[in-house]
This record gives sequence, structure tokens and C-alpha cells, in this order.
Amino acid sequence: MTEFVDVPGGRIAYEAEGDAVVAAMPAGMGTVATAGGAGHYPHAQSPEAVAELVIPFLKEHAGA
Repeated sequence: MTEFVDVPGGRIAYEAEGDAVVAAMPAGMGTVATAGGAGHYPHAQSPEAVAELVIPFLKEHAGA
């Protein structure tokens, strides 16, 4: 069963929520990434996978 999220101007499929958020940002400011098998708390459920996604992003965008 597909879940939907109400957003300004309509509804989107839950699976596409990340894409919609990034699309609403200025170009190049966001990236959709998933930690396979994690649910609503990926930082707690799969901390290593989240770190592998977040650290390179922060290095690239935070000037670290």
C-alpha cells in the first residue's frame, strides 16, 4: 500500500518525499540518500551506514 504525504499544492507518494524536498531546494543544495533497511531513525538503527552517507556530504558542503 502506497502512503501519501500532503504538501502545499497536492499530495506525493511517501517514497518520493525525499525527491520532493530536494526539488524544492535551490539547485545543488540537496541529495537524496537512504540507509538500506533503516526506518524512521536511521541514525540509531544503522549508524555506520548513515555516517558513510553524511560525512562525505559534510566534507563537500561544509568545507571540512
